Amino acid sequence: GAEEEMTRTGEFNRQVLGGRLRPFCPVSAYHKVEEVPLEGLWSRGKRLLLLDVDNTLVRWKGEDFSGEVIAWLERAKAIGFDLCILSNTRRPERLKRVSERWQAALHQQD
Repeated sequence: GAEEEMTRTGEFNRQVLGGRLRPFCPVSAYHKVEEVPLEGLWSRGKRLLLLDVDNTLVRWKGEDFSGEVIAWLERAKAIGFDLCILSNTRRPERLKRVSERWQAALHQQD
């Protein structure tokens, strides 16, 4: 949609930024978490994926994971990544439910 057209995706050159901002600027961006190339991250030495809940793993205020997201998470686990979900939600009970659903969905695939 219009929102996706306004956001830049792909690889970014952080070297054009100077000083203190550089470590906080993205190296790459994607519209969907399942577009993130896991093999590329692994080959660059990344071993931990910190994943936001809303609009990354599930829809805003949702609790259900799509099949595509579950498949991507399973692939990440199979490659060897450690996975951690994060959220700035003010509703810790919802985050607990989402976490439990995530664990159940991943274990169903085992």
